[in-house]
Parts: sequence; structure tokens; C-alpha cells
Amino acid sequence: MVISDMNGNALVAIGTSSAKAVSTFTADTKAPTLTRFEVSMDGAGEFIFVFDETMQTSKIDPTKITFVNGADSLKLSGGTFSTNQAEDSTMLKVIPVKSDLDRLKLNTNLAVSRVTTSIQFTEEAFSDMNNQFVNALTVGRTADNYVEDVTKPVLTSFIFDYDQSRIVLAFTEPIRDDVLVETIIIHDGQGVSYQLIASSIDQYDQTVQTTFSVDTEIVTVLLSSVDLNAIKQLTALAFDPSSTVISLDGTVNDMAGQSLAAVTRPVDQYAADTVP
Repeated sequence: MVISDMNGNALVAIGTSSAKAVSTFTADTKAPTLTRFEVSMDGAGEFIFVFDETMQTSKIDPTKITFVNGADSLKLSGGTFSTNQAEDSTMLKVIPVKSDLDRLKLNTNLAVSRVTTSIQFTEEAFSDMNNQFVNALTVGRTADNYVEDVTKPVLTSFIFDYDQSRIVLAFTEPIRDDVLVETIIIHDGQGVSYQLIASSIDQYDQTVQTTFSVDTEIVTVLLSSVDLNAIKQLTALAFDPSSTVISLDGTVNDMAGQSLAAVTRPVDQYAADTVP
């Protein structure tokens, strides 16, 4: 396309070798603003942030973001996001740290629906292409879209510890433990079994935390003397690793009400009874 004046005379071309310097330049000093916020609690979780201008994905700082609802709050400890400049955009995505997602799920007042999902953040949370910090959110902004957790929890590890009188179970996410004990059946895989009737839950036992990866939720069942003695009286049951199997049905739910995938699992770690 040729640019001409009103008399049809073409504009004098300016080549790259004789380029003209800009006479006036006004830098971008306007702080970007969040325009939309979405949350998915399903699977690994996902937080989506939409702004009124292009942002640097590599400059995201999730630790400046806090979920709030009334008196309840949870500050993120981190998150995964792209550091690829090609993905700079008006829309940024953060995958939360697993422990943060689990803590959100354990708090029944936070992120259980769209209206209970709000965030605040300081200006350092995001930056535009000119390194301008975002306008801080000092008042909670409610999510524009919310995807609930529809993934079933899964049992990932089973420890039977005679010496400590406990069973330790690891799941892929937090579960509601109110009916867990009475659904536990210990059997030998050959027909001998026992269903717990009198034991109790210690939701998160710090003494066994290092046994598992950080991607699990740990539930410790403290075996009562009634259950422990009943198991010992069944001499073919739980006398070694090969005779120690657990079964759980689908009665147990996660924090979003998704039922546990029914499972039969051999023991992963076994501690024999060495107490006289």
C-alpha cells in the first residue's frame, strides 16, 4: 500500500539505513488489572487469571496470592506455571502445589463452590510486559467460573504396624474419615478376614509423614486392643506381609463427596509384633 498526499504524490520512502528516531516516546506506566478469575479443583487443579493487557508468564509469583472467604484464608506456597516467553498472554495459568490444593479441600469454607472461592493478591503477584506490577486485589474477588472436584480418591499405600498398634493409609487426596474405620477389612487373601469395630482415627500423624511422597494424604488408624487382639487370635491373619491385605469399599468419600474407588491392596510395609 502506497501512502500519498492529497495531490497523489507518493510519500518519500525511508529505508532501514536512514530510519528516523522517534521524537516523543511515552512508556507504558499503567498497571494491569485482573478482569477474570477461574478455578478448577479437579485433578491437579488449575487457576486461570485474565488481564486487560499482555502479561509475563515467567513473572508470576503464586506466593502473593491468598484464597479468602469470610474469616477463612489460605496463602499459596507456590505453583507451577510456564516460563516460556512465547506463552506471554492476557491469560495466565497456574497449577497449584499439591499440598495447597489439599489444604483448600480440607477447609470446608474455602473453594467448595464459586461463591466461596475468592482471591486477594499483592501487586508483586503479576507483571505486564513493561514490568509494571498488577493492581493489587485488597478485597476478595469471587471466581467467575468454578469447576468442582469430580475425581475419585485412590488408596496408594497401606502400612500395618503391630508394634505401634496402627494402620497407616495414604490417599491421593484428603478424605472424610467419619466412616472409614468400619469399612476396613483386613484379610489374608485366602478367606480369613476381620472387619474393624472399635478403632479410631488420627487424621494426620506427623511421625509417619516422611514415609510417603508429598502427593499423598495420610490417615492413621489407631488400633484398639479389641481389634488388635481379635486379629492376633486369627492366627492365619496378618502374621506376615503375605497374609496382610486390606479391602475398602466405596463408602468413604473425599472432601467433595466423590466416593473412594473400591480397592483390595496387599500391605506395602509390615512391622511384626515384637512386644513381649
